Amino acid sequence: MPYYHFWWTPEIEEYITQHGVSREEYEEVVSDPDEMLVSDTSGRPACRGTTSSGKRFVLCV
Repeated sequence: MPYYHFWWTPEIEEYITQHGVSREEYEEVVSDPDEMLVSDTSGRPACRGTTSSGKRFVLCV
């Protein structure tokens, strides 16, 4: 499994929190995604995954 270092700024944390995602959930899905894709709206890399608690997300990375 690849190693990831997440650089958290207050703005990024506020943004994901507004969308109902915690830091831990974001890191969990990005670190072990079910699928890699490209966002239709931004064109940025994105991933789809499920947290250990069963929440499903599509996240830009």
